[in-house]
Amino acid sequence: MTPLVVGTREDVAGFALAGVAGVVCGTRREAEQAIAGATADTLVIVSAEFAGAAPRGTLVVALPEGP
Repeated sequence: MTPLVVGTREDVAGFALAGVAGVVCGTRREAEQAIAGATADTLVIVSAEFAGAAPRGTLVVALPEGP
């Protein structure tokens, strides 16, 4: 399983330090497109701002909101 971070610039940058690929999104629509493009063997990790962007029935891990 390959992790993929979908979210804010800060969240994607933080995971990039650990070698995790990511897609920076500025809108919910961009997040929806990034999530839709993930393959079946991808674990999608989503910024709290975009946690609701995943289609119904899609399992994602949402990061907690920042301070």
